[in-house]
Amino acid sequence: MLARVAFNIYMISLLGKSRSILRWPLWALVASQLISNHALIFTVWADCGFDLMIIGNMNTTCYRRGPASNFAHFVGGWNAFTDLLLTIAPALMVKDLRTTRRAKIAAFFLLGLSLL
Repeated sequence: MLARVAFNIYMISLLGKSRSILRWPLWALVASQLISNHALIFTVWADCGFDLMIIGNMNTTCYRRGPASNFAHFVGGWNAFTDLLLTIAPALMVKDLRTTRRAKIAAFFLLGLSLL
């Protein structure tokens, strides 16, 4: 979560004050990441407590199928979708730069490393 939020803020700072059409979706991604991942943390704490040995062990009774498990899968899917968006966003930023094609490709490659 922190890495995605940090990369979002980095992308927002690269945009500057122009191109506000890309700024608001990136801020929305920051908010959704913070809300969904913190909700998941509090859900796991409410279900399992603060004992890390219980949370990390699949054989314990605190990790069971149900609404909390479904929510964890949803948050994992949302995180993967956000990573995909953060890989595509640099292409939208770089395509309008006034520079050579080689510099655009290099900038997209470097900013698109979030796919890894």
